[in-house]
Order: sequence, then C-alpha cells, then structure tokens
Amino acid sequence: MNPSLPGKSAGRLLYWRAWLVIFAAAVLLLSVIYLKNRNTLRGVAVDIHLNTNGTATVLGVPLGNGPIRDITLRTLNQAKVPVRVIVPSGGSAAPGWDTNSIQTINAIMKAGLIPTNKASGPSPYE
Repeated sequence: MNPSLPGKSAGRLLYWRAWLVIFAAAVLLLSVIYLKNRNTLRGVAVDIHLNTNGTATVLGVPLGNGPIRDITLRTLNQAKVPVRVIVPSGGSAAPGWDTNSIQTINAIMKAGLIPTNKASGPSPYE
C-alpha cells in the first residue's frame, strides 16, 4: 500500500471543496447584486461630472480621455442605466478645459447616453 496516495486524494478533495465554496460565494454575490440592482436601477441615475480639467468622473473616479472612458460610457449605455451629465456653470479657467470638455461631451453623445436631433439619413444640404 502506498502511504502517499490517501494524502493526495485528501488534497484533491480539499482543492475541489475550496473551488466549490468560491463558486457558491460568487453565485451568491452576483445574485444579490442582480436582485438589488433590478429594483433600484430603474429610478436611479448615474451622475457623470465634468471636473475642472474637463474630464469625466463617475462616482468620483476620473475616467480620463482614452479608451477606458469610451468603454465605460458604452457599458452604461448598453446596461440602459439612466445618466445625468453635470457640467460646472461657466466652465473652468484651467488650460485645456474647453478642448477636454468638448471631447468628453462628444464621447458621451457617441456612446448614445445623450439623445441628439441628428437626422438618420443624408443631409438635404449636402
């Protein structure tokens, strides 16, 4: 009889139990989040603030001016989360605020979070 064989089977059993506990915890966490958000997301809007540099912040986290901002905005649109864009009145005296804020607003419109009156067909003036 090989004495190392029972130790290996006990280790495998412990390994599978650990994965089972992790899987069960993940399923429980996801179901709690789903049930909580299912009812609360209908009336709650996520605020997108333009900070003094003209970059977007969501829940206090700055999104920057790159692909992370675009992915976050598209994800909010696909999740059908209502958003509010909050721009400081009068803008900011910081250099580059105008350019950054225009790029951010364009990214928000491109993601489909702000409805536009853009015609679906070609322009009659072209």
